[in-house]
Parts: sequence; structure tokens; C-alpha cells
Amino acid sequence: MNDNIQETSIKDLFIIERPFFPDDRGSFQEIWRSKDLEARINRPVTPLQGNLSVSYKGVLRGLHAEPMDKIITPLTGKVFLAIADIRTDSPTFGKTETLTLDYTSTTSQPRKSLFLPSGMANSFCVISDEPVLYVYAVTSNYDAAGEKRSVIWNDPDLAIQWPLPEEQLIISEKDKLNPTLRSLFPEKFA
Repeated sequence: MNDNIQETSIKDLFIIERPFFPDDRGSFQEIWRSKDLEARINRPVTPLQGNLSVSYKGVLRGLHAEPMDKIITPLTGKVFLAIADIRTDSPTFGKTETLTLDYTSTTSQPRKSLFLPSGMANSFCVISDEPVLYVYAVTSNYDAAGEKRSVIWNDPDLAIQWPLPEEQLIISEKDKLNPTLRSLFPEKFA
């Protein structure tokens, strides 16, 4: 298998790191290749839409789980990523994976991408003064009225240790009202 695509503790969640080529002009890096990703997950991945969000220090977005595969790539700033497996048929249901990526202007390093299969919840929190540019490719066009699930950012069953205190977080009113994992899937906690 391609060793640029690493497994995580959550089934089907992968970290992608392609070769990085710095020189005196700057750097070049492919972010991901469909062929390599498809070989690793044993199925096709066809992104249909690309998205970009810009978020400032303290912004916490998520936990959102849409019915689409996602390839996410933070490009700037320092960001804490939290991924939760809320797929009821997954052997890692309820498990979380977190990582911090530092791409502030004082660092020069390869960018990492994450592959999230359909239905896995993702979230991030900006912890740098520098804004985070967050690019993601998705395998379906976004439909605001379509099927999606969200879980409250401070869900006690997920127990994510966010890097900033609650009073410093900027969370949308909609995300503040997301349900708990337990209320979405009571049968998984019976």
C-alpha cells in the first residue's frame, strides 16, 4: 500500500501526506491523488465540489457529518481537528481522533490532508492568531435541505479535549443546538 496514506485509530479515516519539495522560491506539494486513495480504500472517490472556509482564532466548526466523502486540507494557521465516528455500522462507532496542525507563517512543512468517509463527523477549532484557510473536496454537491447529522461540540460521550476554554470559543448558534450522540442513537447506548 501507499505509505503516504496512513491509517488512524478510526476505521476508514486516513491521513494523507504527499512529498514536499521546498527550494529558495518556496515549495511545491501535491495534496492528494485519487488513484492512490482509491487503491487504499478499495473503491472510487470522485470529488464533485471544492469548498474553502476562512476561520479566525477561537472559531469552532462542527461536528458535522454529511452523506459524502471528504478530503480536507487545512492550509494556513494552527488548527485543532476533531473527527468522530458516528457511523452506526462501524466497529469504531463513538471513537474520536484529534490532531493539531501548525501551518502558521513561521513554519514551512508539508500539508496533511484527511480522508473522511461518508457519515463521519468532523470539526475544527482555530488556535492561532493567523486565520485558517480550510479546503475540502466532497463527493456530492452540498444540499442545505439534504440529509446530514451534527453532534454537539461538547458531547460528553465523545469527551473531546478542546484546546481553548469555552469562553474563548466562537460557535454558531446552529452548532450550539446540535444534539448529543446519545440522543441521536439511543440504541447504541442501551
